[in-house]
Amino acid sequence: MARRRPRSLPRRPARRGALLARFVGAGVRRAAQGAGLAVDVAGIAWEASESADTRCWGLLPDEIQVCRIELPAGQHEVTLQPLASIKLAGRSTTMRVDIANGRNTYLLAVVPDSNIVGQVLVSQP
Repeated sequence: MARRRPRSLPRRPARRGALLARFVGAGVRRAAQGAGLAVDVAGIAWEASESADTRCWGLLPDEIQVCRIELPAGQHEVTLQPLASIKLAGRSTTMRVDIANGRNTYLLAVVPDSNIVGQVLVSQP
């Protein structure tokens, strides 16, 4: 997965460099100006090479599919069937779901490939 850098990241070191130039240009005195300048330049270099820690993002799924269906209140039989490139794939799972009047009911299924893994979770009305 390619890493994306936010647009603001390259601007941050440039902004800090401009601020440093303004202070030096304005004649701001420091006790150890050489050391202070070196620390500022090191800080700018550190910020320029900084990137977000995206290690946890690799654990997220490639895609999430959502289907919204409006059903009348009562008990319904719902069948979930995985899709692969617009074709039905894998085993289907059928369950009874109670739909309460005026409430949302959610079903959650994990389908890493063409089969539903584990148990389909149903929210309680």
